[in-house]
Amino acid sequence: MMLNKPEIEQTNQGLTVSYQNRLLYSKYNPSKAIKQTVSNLNYLPGTIFLCLSPVLDYGFNELLESMKEDSIILCCELEQSLYDFEVINKSIPKNNSIAFLTKDEIINLPFLLQKNNVVFNDGTKLKKSGTYKRVVRIDMSAGVQFHSEFYDELYSACVNSILTYWANRVTLTKFGRRYSMNFFRNLKLLPQTVPVESFFNSISKPILVCGAGQSLDKTIQEIIERKNDFYILCADTALKPLLKYNIIPDGVFVEEAQHIISKAFIGTLNKNIHLFASLSSLFQIPAAYDKCRVSFFTTVYTQSEFLENLINQNLLPPANNPFGSVGLTVVWYALKFRRNKDVNVFVTGLDFSFSKGLTHTRNAPSVINTLIECSRLKSLNNYASSFGPGSEQIQDKNNLPVYTTHTLKTYANLFNHLFEKTENLFDISHTGLKLNIEHKDITNTKGTTLAVQELTVPAETMGTTLAVSGYRNKQKLENYFKDEINALEELTDLLTNKQPMEEEIRSKKIKELAEPREYLYLHFPDGHSFNSGISFLKRIRSEIDFFLKYLRD
Repeated sequence: MMLNKPEIEQTNQGLTVSYQNRLLYSKYNPSKAIKQTVSNLNYLPGTIFLCLSPVLDYGFNELLESMKEDSIILCCELEQSLYDFEVINKSIPKNNSIAFLTKDEIINLPFLLQKNNVVFNDGTKLKKSGTYKRVVRIDMSAGVQFHSEFYDELYSACVNSILTYWANRVTLTKFGRRYSMNFFRNLKLLPQTVPVESFFNSISKPILVCGAGQSLDKTIQEIIERKNDFYILCADTALKPLLKYNIIPDGVFVEEAQHIISKAFIGTLNKNIHLFASLSSLFQIPAAYDKCRVSFFTTVYTQSEFLENLINQNLLPPANNPFGSVGLTVVWYALKFRRNKDVNVFVTGLDFSFSKGLTHTRNAPSVINTLIECSRLKSLNNYASSFGPGSEQIQDKNNLPVYTTHTLKTYANLFNHLFEKTENLFDISHTGLKLNIEHKDITNTKGTTLAVQELTVPAETMGTTLAVSGYRNKQKLENYFKDEINALEELTDLLTNKQPMEEEIRSKKIKELAEPREYLYLHFPDGHSFNSGISFLKRIRSEIDFFLKYLRD
């Protein structure tokens, strides 16, 4: 007879639990296996202990005693009957080093690990991003077997979440200073531009999103005669390939912060194309456009107090997480632009893979650059991308061999996570990694789903429908810059001992001014958090002059 509820059973050496006709702990020595597992762990600071199906409290006292600083225990139970029954939740005293997660928290755990100021339902708090460096999985009972596949995926996703954070830290170390410089320079242009919200829920035409993958080559041929049937949005590197075939997109998105992306815009400024730019993107590009053809959005390139303060003061345009791939950003906003969920959105060129020797669609800047640099000593084909470190051969949606990297596969997985259940989102490309959305051949949909409709808001009047408030208020932004300049000047005086005061008061004031201005130090190798060490403060002092220049301009 199947037991629907867990029951405690007595053995010669302790208690076990019976559920679904199986024992969740050994009937001979219930606590031995888990205690041995806990005793054999390598305890390091900054560890997340992912304790799966912890029905009884075996091993937890030993785990709490051995944990190093900045570590936390996350108890995860997906089986509802076991979650309601769990003895540990009642027997372990409340401790901010152990959290009992709800089902929703378990499902969203990989994303919660990337955020700051997370408070779980039981009141336990996760420490600031950068505190945790590793995830250790502990199967606390045989209850894991009821959802073994889910737990495997959960553990893998949590590990990837931590790895992604530290990979992003490497990126911030290399480019964080440039992101912040672009951010402030673009922020000054913000009041002159068109609010991106004026495009939300306004497009009634089918929307075509174009990335710069090789699948765009064939798609271009299919849409040349029907280009007016679509509202076309493209990634920066797909702009020139489209223009080569006289397909003028309605909008182009740019997030890249480095000068290399400027090649994608050479010779395109005289086209009637709207620029959607991240505030952290290369500032020379929106500066070169007519401001009536520019809209900014906010890419939250770092979890920081200074960005949160700006958002809370309504001084920033709508924000999105950094997806890594501008193609994902285009899809994200295309879904916001369509009038309702009945409007079809088609994607192409988001391949997340490439062929042997060629990485992008023809006429993309990287391909043109390869042609320019070709010589008797340098091959026309980019074989280093296909056979270099980190590349691997896999099968695409047609079971044909293509090449990809760990980063590209991560982007593909993120696409599937974000968009796989989205209504009327279709993949029309013929190559690339399989996306978890319906594939549609646009050549067979003429006259039905692609029926031409008028824009709800005429393109020439977009941006005039919103009142000038919040981030559109020039005076509020000017006041913000003035306050920042004053704060940095005061911080300079404190760091150079120009203001005589007690050392304890000085240190407190320095921390008060510097800690919430992460742009001063987020690009330091140790800049994931503020510290008051003399070396750290000297480096902050050198950064102040750099940022004051752009805040004052």
